[in-house]
Amino acid sequence: MLDRRVDDYASLVQQRSQWPFPMRAPYKRAIEELTELRLEYTLLAERVGNSLKLVGDLYLSRLHTAGARRVHLPEWERIIRHKLKIMDELYDRLNDRVRTAQSQALELTIIALIVVEVLLALFKK
Repeated sequence: MLDRRVDDYASLVQQRSQWPFPMRAPYKRAIEELTELRLEYTLLAERVGNSLKLVGDLYLSRLHTAGARRVHLPEWERIIRHKLKIMDELYDRLNDRVRTAQSQALELTIIALIVVEVLLALFKK
Protein backbone atom coordinates (compact mmCIF):
# COMPACT_ATOMS: atom_id res chain seq x y z
CA MET A 1 0.00 0.00 0.00
CA LEU A 2 2.83 2.39 0.85
CA ASP A 3 4.57 1.65 -2.45
CA ARG A 4 1.41 2.53 -4.37
CA ARG A 5 0.83 5.69 -2.33
CA VAL A 6 4.44 6.84 -2.76
CA ASP A 7 4.14 6.39 -6.54
CA ASP A 8 0.81 8.24 -6.65
CA TYR A 9 2.05 11.22 -4.66
CA ALA A 10 5.38 11.31 -6.47
CA SER A 11 3.56 11.60 -9.79
CA LEU A 12 1.38 14.34 -8.29
CA VAL A 13 4.45 16.27 -7.18
CA GLN A 14 6.03 15.89 -10.63
CA GLN A 15 3.01 17.38 -12.41
CA ARG A 16 3.41 20.90 -13.68
CA SER A 17 1.55 23.36 -11.56
CA GLN A 18 -1.18 25.33 -13.24
CA TRP A 19 -2.14 28.94 -12.84
CA PRO A 20 -1.84 29.86 -9.16
CA PHE A 21 -5.35 29.93 -7.78
CA PRO A 22 -5.18 29.11 -4.06
CA MET A 23 -8.95 28.91 -3.55
CA ARG A 24 -9.07 25.85 -5.81
CA ALA A 25 -6.70 23.93 -3.50
CA PRO A 26 -5.66 21.19 -5.97
CA TYR A 27 -3.45 19.43 -3.45
CA LYS A 28 -5.75 19.67 -0.44
CA ARG A 29 -6.95 16.07 -0.63
CA ALA A 30 -3.43 14.70 -1.17
CA ILE A 31 -2.07 16.70 1.76
CA GLU A 32 -4.88 15.49 4.00
CA GLU A 33 -4.29 11.86 2.95
CA LEU A 34 -0.55 12.14 3.59
CA THR A 35 -1.23 13.60 7.02
CA GLU A 36 -3.72 10.85 7.80
CA LEU A 37 -1.30 8.10 6.72
CA ARG A 38 1.45 9.52 8.88
CA LEU A 39 -0.90 9.77 11.85
CA GLU A 40 -2.16 6.20 11.37
CA TYR A 41 1.41 4.88 11.27
CA THR A 42 2.39 6.82 14.37
CA LEU A 43 -0.61 5.56 16.33
CA LEU A 44 -0.08 1.98 15.15
CA ALA A 45 3.62 2.05 16.06
CA GLU A 46 2.77 3.50 19.47
CA ARG A 47 0.16 0.80 20.15
CA VAL A 48 2.52 -1.99 19.11
CA GLY A 49 5.27 -0.52 21.25
CA ASN A 50 2.98 -0.22 24.26
CA SER A 51 1.69 -3.77 23.86
CA LEU A 52 5.23 -5.10 23.75
CA LYS A 53 6.16 -3.19 26.92
CA LEU A 54 3.57 -5.23 28.79
CA VAL A 55 5.53 -8.39 28.07
CA GLY A 56 7.38 -8.74 31.33
CA ASP A 57 8.17 -12.42 31.13
CA LEU A 58 11.74 -13.06 30.01
CA TYR A 59 10.74 -16.19 28.08
CA LEU A 60 7.99 -14.35 26.15
CA SER A 61 10.37 -11.50 25.48
CA ARG A 62 12.95 -13.86 24.01
CA LEU A 63 10.24 -15.65 22.03
CA HIS A 64 9.07 -12.33 20.59
CA THR A 65 12.63 -11.31 19.69
CA ALA A 66 13.28 -14.63 17.96
CA GLY A 67 9.97 -14.45 16.08
CA ALA A 68 10.66 -10.86 15.01
CA ARG A 69 14.06 -11.87 13.67
CA ARG A 70 12.55 -14.87 11.90
CA VAL A 71 10.04 -12.76 9.94
CA HIS A 72 12.59 -9.94 9.42
CA LEU A 73 10.54 -7.45 11.42
CA PRO A 74 13.40 -4.95 11.94
CA GLU A 75 13.98 -4.85 8.17
CA TRP A 76 10.27 -4.28 7.51
CA GLU A 77 10.25 -1.48 10.08
CA ARG A 78 13.26 0.13 8.40
CA ILE A 79 11.62 -0.09 4.97
CA ILE A 80 8.36 1.37 6.26
CA ARG A 81 10.20 4.21 8.05
CA HIS A 82 12.04 4.98 4.81
CA LYS A 83 8.80 5.08 2.79
CA LEU A 84 7.17 7.30 5.39
CA LYS A 85 10.16 9.62 5.24
CA ILE A 86 9.65 9.83 1.46
CA MET A 87 5.97 10.58 2.05
CA ASP A 88 6.92 13.33 4.50
CA GLU A 89 9.15 14.87 1.84
CA LEU A 90 6.33 14.66 -0.71
CA TYR A 91 4.00 16.31 1.81
CA ASP A 92 6.52 19.13 2.26
CA ARG A 93 6.79 19.60 -1.52
CA LEU A 94 3.01 19.77 -1.97
CA ASN A 95 2.66 22.14 0.95
CA ASP A 96 5.40 24.37 -0.48
CA ARG A 97 3.65 24.38 -3.84
CA VAL A 98 0.38 25.48 -2.22
CA ARG A 99 2.11 28.21 -0.22
CA THR A 100 3.91 29.45 -3.33
CA ALA A 101 0.63 29.61 -5.26
CA GLN A 102 -0.99 31.51 -2.42
CA SER A 103 1.92 33.95 -2.24
CA GLN A 104 1.82 34.54 -5.99
CA ALA A 105 -1.93 35.13 -5.93
CA LEU A 106 -1.51 37.58 -3.06
CA GLU A 107 1.25 39.43 -4.90
CA LEU A 108 -0.88 39.66 -8.05
CA THR A 109 -3.80 41.00 -6.02
CA ILE A 110 -1.62 43.66 -4.41
CA ILE A 111 -0.22 44.70 -7.80
CA ALA A 112 -3.73 44.89 -9.25
CA LEU A 113 -4.88 47.07 -6.33
CA ILE A 114 -1.90 49.40 -6.76
CA VAL A 115 -2.62 49.72 -10.49
CA VAL A 116 -6.29 50.47 -9.79
CA GLU A 117 -5.33 53.08 -7.18
CA VAL A 118 -2.87 54.75 -9.56
CA LEU A 119 -5.45 54.79 -12.37
CA LEU A 120 -8.09 56.26 -10.06
CA ALA A 121 -5.65 58.95 -8.93
CA LEU A 122 -4.77 59.82 -12.54
CA PHE A 123 -8.37 60.04 -13.77
CA LYS A 124 -9.65 62.08 -10.80
CA LYS A 125 -7.71 65.14 -11.95
